[in-house]
Amino acid sequence: MRNSPVIRKLILEGRAISLPRAIDNRELGMQFFDQHLENLHNSGTISGTEASRLATNPEAVVPAMRGISSGDTGSGTVG
Repeated sequence: MRNSPVIRKLILEGRAISLPRAIDNRELGMQFFDQHLENLHNSGTISGTEASRLATNPEAVVPAMRGISSGDTGSGTVG
């Protein structure tokens, strides 16, 4: 995690529960591991099978590799 004004404010205000949202928004280039796997797959660096095998949440990564965001599925959950 990188130190940024947003991250610092969330921590100082005791709002650590909001940290994943800041990371998901790619604050200062931060990203989740599964987001990086998706990027590697989209660039052709790794196969979809490999990305799915390594993912912490394969159920979210596989649709994302197909261009379906978690918001598109109607579930509202993000892994």
